Amino acid sequence: MTMLTILSNACKSKESYEEAVENGKSLHRGCKGIYHGAKANVLDALQILKMIWEGDAKYATIDGIKRCWRKAGILPVLMNIELINDV
Repeated sequence: MTMLTILSNACKSKESYEEAVENGKSLHRGCKGIYHGAKANVLDALQILKMIWEGDAKYATIDGIKRCWRKAGILPVLMNIELINDV
């Protein structure tokens, strides 16, 4: 949802799209992304994750992350037991 919101803001009007494209012209290849009306890239994903991590505690709680690791089932047994005891 966040990615679509960013892209729709960049493409809200012809003027805002042209401004986003113009701002992206000075960037290196690979740095132009949804903020510049282009395809999403890894940098966009990292910026969105950072925004979620810093701004929305609903998705980025320590307990939530621990539950994800536990559910993945890829940690060594002792670490998994620690996570079960913590959560």
